[in-house]
Amino acid sequence: MSLVGNLEELGLGETLQIVTMSRRSGVLSLKSRGREARIIFRNGQVVRASSSSFQQSLGEVLIQKGVIDLATLKRALSIQAGEGYRQLLGTIMVERFEVNAEVIEEVVREQIENVVYSLFAWAEGSFEFELQEVAEGDAAKMDPIQFMLKQGLNPQYLAMEGLRILDEKRHRGEADEEPEAVAAPERAPDSACALAPPKAAARPEPAPAPFKEEIADPFWLFEPAPAPTPAQSVEVTAWLVMALGGALLAYGITGLMNYYSRDWQAALSQPLLVPVSKLSIFFQLGFIPWTVTLSSLYLVWAADRFRKLRKDSLSRLIEGAWSGVALAVLYEAVEFGNWVRISFKPTFSYYVAGAADSLLWALLLSAPFAGLLFYLKSAGFSREFRKASQLQSLNGAPTRN
Repeated sequence: MSLVGNLEELGLGETLQIVTMSRRSGVLSLKSRGREARIIFRNGQVVRASSSSFQQSLGEVLIQKGVIDLATLKRALSIQAGEGYRQLLGTIMVERFEVNAEVIEEVVREQIENVVYSLFAWAEGSFEFELQEVAEGDAAKMDPIQFMLKQGLNPQYLAMEGLRILDEKRHRGEADEEPEAVAAPERAPDSACALAPPKAAARPEPAPAPFKEEIADPFWLFEPAPAPTPAQSVEVTAWLVMALGGALLAYGITGLMNYYSRDWQAALSQPLLVPVSKLSIFFQLGFIPWTVTLSSLYLVWAADRFRKLRKDSLSRLIEGAWSGVALAVLYEAVEFGNWVRISFKPTFSYYVAGAADSLLWALLLSAPFAGLLFYLKSAGFSREFRKASQLQSLNGAPTRN
């Protein structure tokens, strides 16, 4: 099962939200204008990120920060290759060279954040999320130079910060396409770790962080109150539309019961100068109840399909909303026709007043359906529906016909 799309329709922030809510593990691959990036998730948390826009490896960053020296990095890489890439580079450094694990985690965390933040500037391109469990050995083979966090980063926090940074850059008039961190020194072709020795070889002592260790996710303090999920938004909309359709259905059935129980017999029994048929009486008294009943049944059916995220259910619901608008106009048109038919020598102003009254009622009756149409066709709700559909697909419940 995979999640495939393009960044123009479903941005990185929304994609991160989908993966977070699914709590699945896998690899998110992004491509844009010849650039490639990869984000690895474990149980919905980001544990690793790399991008072709970032030429500097995490090993090089550790050297620049004085955490390790060039000789240590080369020896760790040699051990990793000799053992068939069964362990990540960070694990080897901690276990074999006694490098402080907390310092490595902090550097890895900072590098992952920088990579993910830069990806929010990719306004176009494609993405694919493949469900898979990425073991330490698999991650090492994918890119031996990179590291992977044991405690993942919260994607919602990354999305909030990434969008905030992108918005600030746009306000400053900076270009969106390339992040500032791209201007990192390129690696020499003969060695992935060929760098000038660091200016300071002393290893910094890690700052004490007792509070950070007590909480599972250090970013929960910065998160806003949880917003409704896409599935919740879709379900609430579906139930509201079903309630509207149910009210119309009750009105239509009541009209049909009145029509078949007494209305048409009463109309036939009246002493009229002009003979009338059952068909003409149907168009006068039974047409509207039947139309309301059938339209409301379709609206309820479309809303139920929409609630279950069936295929083309959004299009069916939009059709149901359009039928509601048409029904309101048709209802008032029939009422106006019946009013004209029973009027005795009305004046022109009488017609104008009646037409204006019918038009006003048509607008009032169609307002709920017009509002529903505006909401369903809005870009924001379309994104919510796509996210809910993608989330259902990602959770292993394929969209049914």
